[in-house]
Amino acid sequence: MKNTLSAAVALPTVVAIALGGLLMAAPAASAAPAPVEQSEGGAVPVEETAPVTSPTPTPTPTPEPEPAADQPEAVVDEAEAPAAPEDAAAPAPAPAPAVDEMSADAVEAQAAFEVASPVEGQVLSSAGVRVVGTAPAGSQVEISSTGDTGVVVPVVDGAFDEPVSLPAQATAASNVITVRVVGADGADLGTVQRTVVVAGLPTSAAPVISTPVDGSAVEGVPFESGDLETRVVDLGGTGTPGASIEVGLDAVDPVVAWGYGYDPVVVGADGTWADWVFMPYGTWRISVSQSAQDADGFATALSSRAVSVVVDVLRPRAAAAAAPVVTSPGQGSTVVGRPDRSQGAGASSLEFTITGTGTPGSAIAIYGYFEEGRAPIDRYAAAARGEGDGEGDFEPLVAGTDPVVVAADGTWSFTQTLARPGTYSFAAFALTGDRYFPTMSAPSEVVTFTLAAPAAGTATATTASLAFTGDDGVGSALAGGVLAIGLGAAALTVVRRRARRVSDAAAGSARRA
Repeated sequence: MKNTLSAAVALPTVVAIALGGLLMAAPAASAAPAPVEQSEGGAVPVEETAPVTSPTPTPTPTPEPEPAADQPEAVVDEAEAPAAPEDAAAPAPAPAPAVDEMSADAVEAQAAFEVASPVEGQVLSSAGVRVVGTAPAGSQVEISSTGDTGVVVPVVDGAFDEPVSLPAQATAASNVITVRVVGADGADLGTVQRTVVVAGLPTSAAPVISTPVDGSAVEGVPFESGDLETRVVDLGGTGTPGASIEVGLDAVDPVVAWGYGYDPVVVGADGTWADWVFMPYGTWRISVSQSAQDADGFATALSSRAVSVVVDVLRPRAAAAAAPVVTSPGQGSTVVGRPDRSQGAGASSLEFTITGTGTPGSAIAIYGYFEEGRAPIDRYAAAARGEGDGEGDFEPLVAGTDPVVVAADGTWSFTQTLARPGTYSFAAFALTGDRYFPTMSAPSEVVTFTLAAPAAGTATATTASLAFTGDDGVGSALAGGVLAIGLGAAALTVVRRRARRVSDAAAGSARRA
């Protein structure tokens, strides 16, 4: 029924709008038409009553069906709507209060945002300033300076306080501090900029390094650091009370990448400072410089020139063992050698055995096998005692990676090989401590003996020979896990040929046993 009723009302509504003021002037005393209903067979005809006409002689307008009795007000509203077009065109005033409220919030936020420090044009005696102010609770403060990306500072109890470092230089320079506040809802609450001037700063005096002394050798304390063996070295000196000492390390020999990232050391009220560093073994340049800061850590004086010392960092030296004793071969004796039939041996190479006694646990190294007598050995022994003629006269022996160690009963023994028969001199040393940087004992008595070849057709028993495990770049030296080093231009006449025999040591031992 709703659709049919709408159709019936449509036509009279259009006519009423078209007639405009005519219908408004005519009396509205007409009988209401019967309601329109809808049945399954179609629309029921509407029975109209006679219209009420005006008493004036003017023509009577054609009567039109009135709307259903339940919607008379709608027809009147539709007819009156075009009567007041100016009122309908007026803008709605509702948004105005909302705009006023937002403006009030913005004004309130701006009033709560204030930068108390720094003030415009402030001159600073240090290279930095504390930025202090207030801002709405929950907001964030973005602070930056000239050439700096800045930091974000939270607001605590409606306030913020952040130290901002500025460039330190010898001449005065201006810097712009920018403070921007972002509300808790992400809204930009405003930006304030203040220009400050950092006064030119003086240069600090250079400090003094008292420990270690330039050119000295330092035996550091063992310290493990990654893949490198290092030693802790103590530093000390004097400076300006309250100043900061910064340390730099540079490897001289061997050259390795190394850094020093500790906090600066503060010079005490008595003008002294102390620190420690760790570094690998070798030769190092230790540099220090001095600068000054205020309580906020802002520079008040520029860094001084660097002063440095060069030192050798050594492994700690162990106590020297007693000089070993050679029991065989004897002094002035003749030893019949055994042909060396190992791979690579020369046709005239001869093996022989050395035995002796010494301090249990120490390693034995042999120096010598010179054919010209004991003079080179005596010079080397003097250099080992610090009695050499100058630098380079002494290079410590090393025991290699598989040294001959004195047994618990104090005895030692190993096999040696020389390239040919002859008269030779040698001395034995006991080594303790680090394998490659050992402490050497005094030498044994120098032994001079003659190595003879066996008689033709003589059967000789062979003994086990230790494979050389020292540095194969030494040249003529010895076998059996020990290394002999000559002095100056003294030439070793023995052919060193066991340097490459590490792999067949086990097979050789089994064959000679």
